[in-house]
Amino acid sequence: MKRLNKTMIVLVILGSFAFTSACAQEEAHSEVTENLQEIGRVLLEVRIALEQAANYAAMGMTGFNPDDSGLYAQALINILEGPDSELFDSAIEDIWSFDLGVRPSIVQIDLTDAEWLRIDDQTPNVRGLGDMWDRHLSLLRLASNAMQLGLRPDAESTDLEDAFLSAYALLLVVQNGIQEMLGMWGFEIEIWVSPGESIQAAIDRAWPGVTIYMEPGIYRESLYIDKDLILTSAPWRELPDLSLYDPELYRVILEPVASQVGITIGSSDSIRVSIAQITLRNASTAIAVSGNAHVSARDLWIQKSGTGVDVSGDASLNLSSCILEYFDTIVARGSDSASLEISSCYLERGEIGVRLLDEATLKMTDCNVGMNEIDLDLQGGRTSLLDCQIWDHIRVSGEASLEMIDTSIHGSSGPGIVASDHAQLSLSGGYITGHDGDGILLTGASTLDMRGVYCAKNEGYGVRALSDECPLEGEDQPEPFSGTIAGANNIIPAKSEYMGNELGGTCPAEYEFLTNSSEDE
Repeated sequence: MKRLNKTMIVLVILGSFAFTSACAQEEAHSEVTENLQEIGRVLLEVRIALEQAANYAAMGMTGFNPDDSGLYAQALINILEGPDSELFDSAIEDIWSFDLGVRPSIVQIDLTDAEWLRIDDQTPNVRGLGDMWDRHLSLLRLASNAMQLGLRPDAESTDLEDAFLSAYALLLVVQNGIQEMLGMWGFEIEIWVSPGESIQAAIDRAWPGVTIYMEPGIYRESLYIDKDLILTSAPWRELPDLSLYDPELYRVILEPVASQVGITIGSSDSIRVSIAQITLRNASTAIAVSGNAHVSARDLWIQKSGTGVDVSGDASLNLSSCILEYFDTIVARGSDSASLEISSCYLERGEIGVRLLDEATLKMTDCNVGMNEIDLDLQGGRTSLLDCQIWDHIRVSGEASLEMIDTSIHGSSGPGIVASDHAQLSLSGGYITGHDGDGILLTGASTLDMRGVYCAKNEGYGVRALSDECPLEGEDQPEPFSGTIAGANNIIPAKSEYMGNELGGTCPAEYEFLTNSSEDE
């Protein structure tokens, strides 16, 4: 029995040594894995940035607009050199929408910095990484130098063309090299998903920066994204051999179960997500963006959902070439960092087209908004409309401000624009016509600056500032107007004039100065 006990003690001691050794090996392996994951993340970020730089080089070579060649060249240098470089031009950031603040200077990245990534040359699968990356860095520095030479004051147009060509070739070589490096460690750059498979499973296993391609079909699930990602339908050339007469096969359709949220995107860290060519339907909220997420979405068809889009916190969403119909509203709320940009989109058959709250910002360009109960409900923040067509009415209240440039509002069942509280209106160009009420109704301490606007053929006044002299029908009267009005060079015809407003041009008549050719008259 004593011999057995001694044997057991020895086995326990040996087992504990083996367990400790295994734990140490597992810990070391875990550290190596984390290091490789960090390398993969950085390489994917660099690859995305280089694709962007290559696009600018390609645009510079095609020369569709020679006047922009200098901008393309500087944008390319900005991406390579980073915001801390003396070669960086911050003015270009206002013109081009790429983000330079989330990544270090590409030409200064050191993937073998032991303090940064805790890697040494003895780590398996990392030996030689420094040499490989140094060769790529030398090519990127050559690309940057080429663009700098092309931008010299004494450079000729042919010099810049040669610089674009050289930079483009070098960038492609480095992109291919990075792809090979990622492949060495098994990092997926693209993930393909087919109907019957889970998009969310692909998102969960994807490294930041990966592109997920979805084959046409219906996917019944809700998605959650908290990393840099590109989510798009499969390219046409990859479509399976399906019937040309089946419309469901020409698009990716995301339909969450039990009307849950379609796509939720959020992170406390800054992330960038791109979504394209998806139909979202029958969701409580089609797309919800929060935290510090920055999303671009194009070619979307959002239908039969509660909230079409919800942007909150410090998040931003850029919608382009989208159709939204049969929804309750699109809402943006939160801090002044929360922003919603909508361009070349149709917003139709909703209850409230867009609702803006708190200090968020809204910018709409070349959009068509109509057949909603209220097209825009602006309760706060800053809104800018450029070249839009609004087919009902806009309500501006609270501390909200609205700037309209070459935007037209037609045919509501009441006033075209209603401003109350401390709302601020700035209108330039465009038409306000065919409303069953006033073209513009001002109440409270709201303000109006109106220039070059055609305000005609409304059933009420062209512009009414609510007062005892200019009341509304009915017992319930909003707060009388106590704000300010400025402007000139508007067309606001009286009833007797061509396309006249039914009750008159302005009320009170003292605001007829809005039709003067200048404010000095």
